[in-house]
Amino acid sequence: MKTVELISGAVAEDLRDTDFAKNYLNDLLQDENPEIFLVGLQDVVKAHGGIAQAAEAIGVTRQALHKALSEQGNPRYTTLRGILRALDLDIRIARIEGDEAA
Repeated sequence: MKTVELISGAVAEDLRDTDFAKNYLNDLLQDENPEIFLVGLQDVVKAHGGIAQAAEAIGVTRQALHKALSEQGNPRYTTLRGILRALDLDIRIARIEGDEAA
């Protein structure tokens, strides 16, 4: 499986801004490949203090969080929501508009 590489150093700096991170993650969700979102979320977590800090905040091990956010990851809803909450973000549902609607 190919490695997903998403950010440059300049973007990594921008990911510390919560609004930028929110927009970045929302953009990644538009891709049908879930690996893109998970690796992007890992980038945001790293920019906001790192995997170890986030793992402690949500009550999982560093290794478990790293695995959940890897390309092969499949995080539980509670893990995903905990990560987002630790970043001052949350999950929202939106209606599909225009050409995207089935």
